[in-house]
Amino acid sequence: MSENANRKKRRHFSRNRDKAREEPRVERETPPCCVCGKPIRDILAALLHRETGEPAHFDCIAKQILAGETLAEGERFTYLGSGVFGIIRQGKATDPSSIVIRKKIEYEDKEKAAAWKRGLSVKV
Repeated sequence: MSENANRKKRRHFSRNRDKAREEPRVERETPPCCVCGKPIRDILAALLHRETGEPAHFDCIAKQILAGETLAEGERFTYLGSGVFGIIRQGKATDPSSIVIRKKIEYEDKEKAAAWKRGLSVKV
């Protein structure tokens, strides 16, 4: 192909293609964690504390729950989603990819948590 034909096939981008459009950041208040008292920097990852109804660090709540549980050998403590934690273990040796949920710990009240997080959303 000629050099002119190659030029026609090239895509032309604007000079500012490397500069991504930045949305203005929404300033959110950083309330203190009701467990440790430190500010919650990532409020969208926070959970509502069961007793107080105030936001708390995910890690603080996970530590509180884990302190009240005993894990057997081969078990792990994990977050299952939607405010639910669990104690899991690997399935049978014949199917090592399977897991068994030994215990579900529902921590957040779904209605209260949904209303609280909906209030944090920018687009809703």
